[in-house]
Amino acid sequence: MITTLVAASLFQNYAPINHEYCGLLLEPQAKQIVMDRQNAGLYQPNASLLGTEQLVITVAWHVLINGAAEGQPPEVAIDEPTLADMLDAMNDAFAPANISFAAMPGMNYISPESFDETWPEISNVDRFRSTNVLPNALNIYWAPQLSGLCGISAFTFSSGPPTIAMASGPCAGWPDVTGVLVHEVGHWFDLFHTFETFYGEECVSGSNCNDAGDLVCDTPASFGLEFGSCVNPDTCNLRASCSNEPGPCAGDEDYNPSTTNYMSYSYPRCLTEFSQLQYERIRATAENFRTDYLNTFLHVTCPGDINVDGAVNFSDLQFVLSGWGICAGECPADLNQDLEVNFSDLQIILSGWGNCNSCLANGDCDDGDPSTLDMCIFGVCYNAPVPECPAGEIKDCNGNCAPADWLGDGLCDDGAYAHNGVPIDFNCEEFNADEGDCGP
Repeated sequence: MITTLVAASLFQNYAPINHEYCGLLLEPQAKQIVMDRQNAGLYQPNASLLGTEQLVITVAWHVLINGAAEGQPPEVAIDEPTLADMLDAMNDAFAPANISFAAMPGMNYISPESFDETWPEISNVDRFRSTNVLPNALNIYWAPQLSGLCGISAFTFSSGPPTIAMASGPCAGWPDVTGVLVHEVGHWFDLFHTFETFYGEECVSGSNCNDAGDLVCDTPASFGLEFGSCVNPDTCNLRASCSNEPGPCAGDEDYNPSTTNYMSYSYPRCLTEFSQLQYERIRATAENFRTDYLNTFLHVTCPGDINVDGAVNFSDLQFVLSGWGICAGECPADLNQDLEVNFSDLQIILSGWGNCNSCLANGDCDDGDPSTLDMCIFGVCYNAPVPECPAGEIKDCNGNCAPADWLGDGLCDDGAYAHNGVPIDFNCEEFNADEGDCGP
């Protein structure tokens, strides 16, 4: 999430804002860019949200993977069922803007050794989220830990990679990071923190809401809401210790910040809503600045395969030619869903001509060799060698890397002790029951 340029002395009575919550910075060049867009009306949607075209954005999942030994599954930063839940949460959160998300088939698994990192924490987060970036899709990267960050995103005007990276582990001690992900996607649509001060402090009265704070006038002025001390995790209400603080402008009443807005620093479980004007800004950003990502149909395994026979061929071409023109009723040849079969649909057929992608899941890529990791990455099979352990470590009975000096150190390593969060087991015949530490 965004780490904003908040004055260090914003509120002396509160704990400092947790910069580990979010890693995105508003850069100096943003000041004029954003205000020029704001003044030109480019953050206002082109039409009312009601009845507007549904926009579909393809999501490409990238997941850090740690190799395992023969017969053992590899460790992954996040599993596919959990990612499906994350996608559902994204769709629920952005539905009022008529924006939906669809995940590409398969998964892009990334070994930390491939870019000089080690499991489970990524130190060079920008390098991680610049690996195998798929054009025209929202690329979201997952690792167990991100050098202390819960997540990091990109504005449309950011100088860094236009991708999102997430820590799948607890966010500042909170296990469910779903709200954090939606927060980061909000940044991707140019939403700022509700407590943003890059453009000046917003008055509680809202008198300067177009030029200060988060530049969204229906979100209450806010301070940092360090959730560990300011928000009750059971009720999501503001704690008494963080209330009765006057606003920054003359005549202001006390702050009454939202503890449920996705763009605040409230407890992740409390992040449940955007405001109407935030939705309008999201929609306008999509229409004006994220056009390369809209309705690309990258999530469709084989978009030109109308008759679903595993190939794009003359049979599919015949569907297009016979259905040419304005759609009436069912229209299977309307591949881009614009209610007309035309040259755009023909182009999809021609660009995808030939056999469709070869895999949908990792199981489709099993080469029968237990020494390789079998991966389906965006419809293509890869069979990569299992990564070796770092120097000074060996694989335990289950293929997990562990310090070699744990063998015979006087402690029985039978799963009771963990290395990098993984239980280590040397209590097997191969290691002579942890060199005798676990008994005969």
